[in-house]
Amino acid sequence: KKVQKAACSAMLRVFEETAARHGARKVALFLEPVLMKVGKCMGSYQEANRHMLYDLIGTIARTAGPKFREQHKFLEGAVSSMLQHWSKMETGSYGLFPLLESLSAIALSAEQKFLPYAKVIFPQCLKLIMMNLKTLQELRWRQKQVEAKQQQKRQQQRDSELHSDSRFQRFEGTDSVVCCIELAGCIYRALGKVETHLAEPKAVFETLIACCSDPNPFIRQSAMAWMGDVVCASPGFIGGYFRDIARVIVLNLDSAHPFVCSNAAWALGEAAIRLGPRCMAPFTDAAMRKMIPILNNSSDGGEKQSQLQRDSGLFHSIALTISRLGLVCPGETGKHLEHFAKAWCESLTKTAQNEHPREVEMAFRGLCGVVPKRPQAMRSAPIFVALCEALASFKPPSQELHSMVKSLLHNFRAMFGSRWGEYFGKCSPQLRYHLARTYELPEK
Repeated sequence: KKVQKAACSAMLRVFEETAARHGARKVALFLEPVLMKVGKCMGSYQEANRHMLYDLIGTIARTAGPKFREQHKFLEGAVSSMLQHWSKMETGSYGLFPLLESLSAIALSAEQKFLPYAKVIFPQCLKLIMMNLKTLQELRWRQKQVEAKQQQKRQQQRDSELHSDSRFQRFEGTDSVVCCIELAGCIYRALGKVETHLAEPKAVFETLIACCSDPNPFIRQSAMAWMGDVVCASPGFIGGYFRDIARVIVLNLDSAHPFVCSNAAWALGEAAIRLGPRCMAPFTDAAMRKMIPILNNSSDGGEKQSQLQRDSGLFHSIALTISRLGLVCPGETGKHLEHFAKAWCESLTKTAQNEHPREVEMAFRGLCGVVPKRPQAMRSAPIFVALCEALASFKPPSQELHSMVKSLLHNFRAMFGSRWGEYFGKCSPQLRYHLARTYELPEK
C-alpha cells in the first residue's frame, strides 16, 4: 500500500510538472499507457489508497487537454467504477470528496462526451445535497439545544452529546455539499448548452434555492457559482423560476461575505444578458440598492471598510454586473446614477486593463446605455473626469462602441454649452488630446 501511494504521488507530480513546463501536448504523448495502467489499478486498490488514485485521475484530466476526451474506453470504465464505488460509500465518508473532485475534472475535460454519465450522476448529486442539507439542519438544531442546556460548560457538553450519535461521528456535511455543488456546476459548464433536463426541473430548482439560502457561507458561495453555470447553460429553465431565483440572488448581494456576493453578482449579470428586460426589470432596483453601497465602499467604515478595500475582485464583479443590467434595463439601472457614477467609472477603468476585450466591450456599452438616461448625474466635475478617463481606457473600441462614445461625448458638449471648456479642462492634457483626436472634440 505504501508503494501504491508513493507511485500515485510520483505520477501526479510528473503530470503537473510536465504540463506546467511543456503543456498538454507533451502530456498527451504518454497518456494512453498511463490510463491503461490506472484503469487496472481501479480494480485492485483498496479504500485507503483509492483517494490517491482519484486525485491522479483528476490531475490527468486537467492536464491532458483535448486528448483526454478521446479516451472513450477509459472514460467508460473509470466513471462506471467510480459510480459503483460511490454507491457503496457512506454519505459523509471522507473518501467521497476526492471521488467527486475527480468526476468534476473528468466532466470539464470530457465536455459533451460526459453527457451519458451526467444523466446518471446529476440526480445523484441532487439527492446527496438534499440529504446532507437536512442532516446539517438537524446538527444545527442539536447544537442550539446543547447550548441552551449547558451555557457554563458549552464546549464539553456539545462534544459529548454530538458524538454520542453515530450519524454525526464521521459526518462532513458541509464539504460533501460543496463538492456535490461544484460537480453539478462542472457538469453544466462542461456540457455548454443543456438542451435536455438532467433531472426533474422542480428538483433542480428546489435544490438550488435550498443551497443558496443555507446559513453556511461556503455552501452559498458554491451555490451562487452553480446558479451562474445553470443560467449560462440553460436560461430557459431559469426563466420559469426566475422570480424566486432573483429574490435569493439579491439576498446574497451582501459584502459581509465577499466571495458569496461576487458569485451572486456574476449570476445576476449572466441572467440579465440571457433573460432580457422583461425578466430583469422588476428586480433591477432592488439589486442596485444592494450593489451601490458595496461599489461606493460607503456602507460601513473602520475595519469592515478596510476589508472591502482588499476585495478588489468584488468591486470588479459588481461593476460588470451593473454594466450588464445597464444593457437590458438602462432606465432602472441609472435611477440613482449620481450616487455611484464615479466609483463605477473608476472600476471600469481598471477593468479595461485586465479583462477580456469582449467583456470590456459589453461593460462600456452598458455604461453608454445608462448615462444618457440620466446625464444630469454627471454634472459634477470629478464625476465627468472619471467618465472621460473610463471612456479613454479601452483601446481600441469597436466601430459600434466608438460611435456610442462619440455620440455620448458630443451630447455632453451640447449640454454643457459655454461651460464645456471648464468641464473638459479638468481632464489631464494627455486625456484631452486623446479624446479630442479620437472623437473629434474641441479641447476648449
